[in-house]
Amino acid sequence: MAILTVITMQTKSRKGQGTQGITFPLNSLSHENEMKQLRYFLPTVLTFLVWLLTPQSVTAQLIDRHEFHPVPDGIQGEEEWAKTIQISKDISSVAKVSVTAKGNGVLSVANLRLRVFDAHDDGIIYEDGLLRTEFIDIDRDGCKDLVISGIALSTGEKEGEPAMHHCIVFIYMFDPKQKKFVCMYKTSGFDIQDMAKVP
Repeated sequence: MAILTVITMQTKSRKGQGTQGITFPLNSLSHENEMKQLRYFLPTVLTFLVWLLTPQSVTAQLIDRHEFHPVPDGIQGEEEWAKTIQISKDISSVAKVSVTAKGNGVLSVANLRLRVFDAHDDGIIYEDGLLRTEFIDIDRDGCKDLVISGIALSTGEKEGEPAMHHCIVFIYMFDPKQKKFVCMYKTSGFDIQDMAKVP
């Protein structure tokens, strides 16, 4: 017998009018498959909660895949994205994503170098290539923090082997005294900061 699980989150809307709901139907034939699908939706749930708990007046900055452009005088396939992030009233930092011709991309901002882009199938790729990468003040201290979420696919060593989905969620809180980001939460089985060391 198929099991139907529904996760529903009812909350007051930001404008205080009525409620808003997010529903994820998870159909499966076993508890194991049900849990796999649940892990798939975790980044969406976390992103929704971050949005919900953050004041509406705070302006978030999101890395947009459509804003990537070819590297001037670079080789074919190289791309980049760069923008100044206003972390707080008095602190700003240039964030830059550099993507190689192979399809590996690293975000450099403040003290961090993070692999947020991976379309090169060397055993692991990111769904849609780019992880959702957002600068947003989630603890209401006046400084933007960094929230990264998405799905990594383990493609396996053999052709035709089914891909395994892995939830990726990282939260880096900005410390205004040290003027750097500190990793405060992660659910991934690997570290995207360590991955950035791979050429």
